[in-house]
Amino acid sequence: MTAPLYSRLLLIVLAGVGVILVLLSTVWGAGATPDSATYVSAAHNLQAGHGLWVQSDIHQSQEYYSTGRFGAASGGAGGPAGTISRPLTQYPPLFPILLAVPGLWGSDPLSSARLLNTLLFAANILLVGVAIQRYSRGPIWPAPAGALLVLTLPDILTIHAMAWSEPAFIFFAVAGCLSLAGYLDSGRRKLLLPAAAAVAAASLTRYVGVVLILTGCAAIIMLSSRPLRRRIADMLLFAAGAGLPLGAWFLRNAAVAGSFANRESVYHPLTGPALLQAWTTVAGWIVPFAGPHPLRISGALIGLAVLGVGASLAVLRRQIAGLPLFRFSILLILFSGLYLLFLAFTLSFYDAATPLDGRILSPVFVTGLILVLTHLQEAISRGRMARRLGLGFLGLGGALVGGYLIQSIPQVQRNNSAGINYTGRDWRQSDTVRRVQALPADALIYTNAPDAIYLLTGRTVNLLPPLANIYTQQANTYYAAQMGIIRAQAAQQAVYLVYFYTVYRMYLPQEAQLRQDLPLLPGQAATDGVLYPLGVARP
Repeated sequence: MTAPLYSRLLLIVLAGVGVILVLLSTVWGAGATPDSATYVSAAHNLQAGHGLWVQSDIHQSQEYYSTGRFGAASGGAGGPAGTISRPLTQYPPLFPILLAVPGLWGSDPLSSARLLNTLLFAANILLVGVAIQRYSRGPIWPAPAGALLVLTLPDILTIHAMAWSEPAFIFFAVAGCLSLAGYLDSGRRKLLLPAAAAVAAASLTRYVGVVLILTGCAAIIMLSSRPLRRRIADMLLFAAGAGLPLGAWFLRNAAVAGSFANRESVYHPLTGPALLQAWTTVAGWIVPFAGPHPLRISGALIGLAVLGVGASLAVLRRQIAGLPLFRFSILLILFSGLYLLFLAFTLSFYDAATPLDGRILSPVFVTGLILVLTHLQEAISRGRMARRLGLGFLGLGGALVGGYLIQSIPQVQRNNSAGINYTGRDWRQSDTVRRVQALPADALIYTNAPDAIYLLTGRTVNLLPPLANIYTQQANTYYAAQMGIIRAQAAQQAVYLVYFYTVYRMYLPQEAQLRQDLPLLPGQAATDGVLYPLGVARP
């Protein structure tokens, strides 16, 4: 058995293990959070022939703050399950479309999310291994090592066990960078087509994919060896192929909703706690063990990695044989840097609630891992003590894998026994959810967890009027008027408040304030929440 064949088979085995881990983690279903509900709602409406629209108030619209309209008051969310509410604009369309397509064969969007992200875990493990293998000269160990680190990192395992769009984004982003690198190495224009397709798919999966379009344009101008006129023509060709689909989506959003992405621009500077969260996340990747000064140790190791990659790039730039790795590395660095800048810009102007956690930063882990391993192997292959250095770094890699496994194995066991978030055992067996299911089909319901109720029952319910804008953190000036609307509705029809103790959202009123603001009648208390009738409503 040749070394390359052995390496490929090992990558396939690791991908297969990834499939098993995700399936074990999702026996209760793909994990679900509020944005999962948005994806599922859009997929349901698409399957029903209504297009990409979002059910009820499972995500907040800027209508809450710009017009004061909300829920049933705007005529969109008071009806039975299946009522169309608002066009999807907050997220791009590709992930909901991918969830809806298996519905042609009877699959539910949440089941589709489980299948899709399971397959994407295998694909991403293979893709990372292929990327490292393609640009590593010498020993075969970097590719399986990279795949193993992706397989065992708890944050990467988590995103693939959830109904989230990050796995698809990582796949399209890495595939796009590999295709762009292939074009830069060969100069063949036909390779721009798969590169543009992958980048377009990434930007239609997450809006941050726009940085891949910028990365590709910059790389074509800076790194291509073709004449300047040819580089400009190729850049324009790539930009059109990669950017027009997203541009068309933005025009659709503006036409049907008056907003490109359901965002309002308000300056709210990046805070120290947000930066500390990002640093703590990265530190957990580098130093996964409990010990003294993990932030300092991880900072020192990051500094060494940056210096090492920088020195390696300086050497590769002067070597013809090293130019492919040099170009690919610059692509990854451009993408990672622009990705982080985009996050900082978004946090500062459009969405202050974005957490800089392992989910949001996961693409940076993947690109950083590919960078470090390819350049580490390059440095070892040039060293005089290549074998000893290689064994030493394999030992460090083994320690990292061990640290990851200490966290990921219990994580898989917990998910297998209890599920994840809204699709977990506690939510599926919720007394409060059962009482919601028993309410009349035409009941008007307000709640602090419309996303959970929608996912678990399919019912259309309304979000409570928020105290503040979750994106800009500014006060909702329509709060009092919106509460007045609910009181008026309660005087004319059956209205219920469903309040979950297990859900805390700082931008929503708490139970004590709701007792002051609404005419709550004695409620039906459960272990995880309470159901209050309002006015003439009866439980």
